[in-house]
Amino acid sequence: MEKSLPNFLRALRKPAATLCLSAGLLALNADTVSAQCYALRLASNNMYLTAESTSLRVKAANNQPSQIFRFENVGQYKRITPHNSIYQGANALTRRWDNAVLPLFLYRGVDEQLWEQKNTGNGTVGFIQKGSNMGFGSTYNWGNGDPSAWSDINMVPAGDLDIYGANKWFLEGRTCPASSGTCDFNITLTTSNLNPQLNVPFTLTATCVGSGCSGVAYEWAAQGQESGIYGNPQTVEPPYTGVIDYTVIASKDASSCTYKSAHLRLNIQDGVTNPAFSQCIESENSNGNGSVTSDPNASNGSTRGDEFNYNKYVDYEVINVPVAGLYKVKLRYYASSQPSINVSVAVSGFSQTLQIPASNSWNIVWREETINVNLNAGTNTIRIQGVGGGSCRQDRICVTDPNSTARIGAGELVSQNESKQELQVFPNPSKGEFEVEFYLEKGEPADLTVTSIAGQTLQKRSIVGNGIHREKFNVANGAPGMYLFNVIKRDNIEVKKILINR
Repeated sequence: MEKSLPNFLRALRKPAATLCLSAGLLALNADTVSAQCYALRLASNNMYLTAESTSLRVKAANNQPSQIFRFENVGQYKRITPHNSIYQGANALTRRWDNAVLPLFLYRGVDEQLWEQKNTGNGTVGFIQKGSNMGFGSTYNWGNGDPSAWSDINMVPAGDLDIYGANKWFLEGRTCPASSGTCDFNITLTTSNLNPQLNVPFTLTATCVGSGCSGVAYEWAAQGQESGIYGNPQTVEPPYTGVIDYTVIASKDASSCTYKSAHLRLNIQDGVTNPAFSQCIESENSNGNGSVTSDPNASNGSTRGDEFNYNKYVDYEVINVPVAGLYKVKLRYYASSQPSINVSVAVSGFSQTLQIPASNSWNIVWREETINVNLNAGTNTIRIQGVGGGSCRQDRICVTDPNSTARIGAGELVSQNESKQELQVFPNPSKGEFEVEFYLEKGEPADLTVTSIAGQTLQKRSIVGNGIHREKFNVANGAPGMYLFNVIKRDNIEVKKILINR
């Protein structure tokens, strides 16, 4: 009999066989960074950190997987997971809400599960939780633990890491289990509804990319609690409003393959039917620092912008927004060469920098691009400002209801960032040699991959963001046909189809 999770995840007993998508898709890439493995020896007594179910103990060395921990880089922080976890790396060291014990909870990518490693002297290290002034140590009985307590490891002030040996650790290198070629797979998680509502079903879909996707199994969780629900995709029905974190855990060949997980955070609305919403605002009727000039091809006869100065903005005031959520903003503009723009909304905290294609004309041919923007209920001011590249001569924006239907044709791949047009491939079609251009925030890691439609990875390249990137690829040895070029970031994935035609 199938288990259920009434408080978090309501899955239909019969998994959906087909999926008709409406609204946008949000893609989050899995945590698949390379790992190093260590045993953690406590400085005060030479005992070892040991994983037991969901708790942590300090014990004498036993040379067992329970004393081996994986360290994976997530930006400048560490994700720390035990090798004997029931999900082999899906559970992670997690600061609990009460700042008390340090348990092992399902990894969801939140700040409470990320740790800054600092040197504490004499070859030891300590760990500080991201965004806090708390670390962890063995606080009972001078570091020796307490069998009557749930866990020997507790949260301590970060300042104590440099003082007490019970908060300092020696890292001893260990060998991580070897992975075979069949473990070459990555997971993304998508939703059929970016603005889900209370008690209204929507679909979560896990997508596997890589040569090792055959035989991958999926288990689902919500709010970090395993559901015992398996299969893919899953139809879920949110039981309450507010933020819910959904997680899919992908497993294969438990003896050699590390489990992969992907995460999705959704804000569940109150279920009130939203009225239809549509509003267009002209640039010449809005505040801005660009010149207003007439143009017979403009929607209302005028535009804003200066041809040889990209650093111009327009503030569009959108009124009577019915509910907070993700809205579609269609910008109509002219640009002789490709501009980079920033779109921001002060009241919602939204800010996004992206490249949009050139219209290849300053005053004759206009172009429209759609951007997904978070708005608050009521009045919002959307600022669109040039930040580089060609100048952008703005004509107007049109804002539409986030629940308007968007039909996705068979075989198409859509990500949240596709509307940004950040990723370009040229020439396309090609004989196998092509160049890609995209924007990646400075310091942000990403993987660039070329895959077949069946999911086989032909090429992979890891990079660190530095703004606008231009990269060349050569897959001339590949058979003629359709391929996918992917930019896999920490919180989304961009995809473009490429055609090799000889």
